[in-house]
Amino acid sequence: MVSFSYVYFITKWNIYQSPQVLTILSLAVIINKKGGSMERIPLAAFATELGQNKAAELLGVRQSAISKAILKKRNIYVIKKQDGSVEAEEVKVFPSGKNE
Repeated sequence: MVSFSYVYFITKWNIYQSPQVLTILSLAVIINKKGGSMERIPLAAFATELGQNKAAELLGVRQSAISKAILKKRNIYVIKKQDGSVEAEEVKVFPSGKNE
């Protein structure tokens, strides 16, 4: 369980503060109740840092999946946990608006 008092949005030049937890998916860092942190970075940056093959291996997918996600500019973030493990999550708009 994660608790938040404020959510900070960091853009290129500004920092915005919001008390809404629903906007948490836009964060670069998530702070949990125990005071530790998990780093959230875009998939493209993670793959650039480690290489697509290593990124795919760590996430349990094929390199082609990493490449395709980056080319399609999908909004995927990799979460580096304190224990050294990683996982990825995709942020999507809800509702998607496809049925309009």
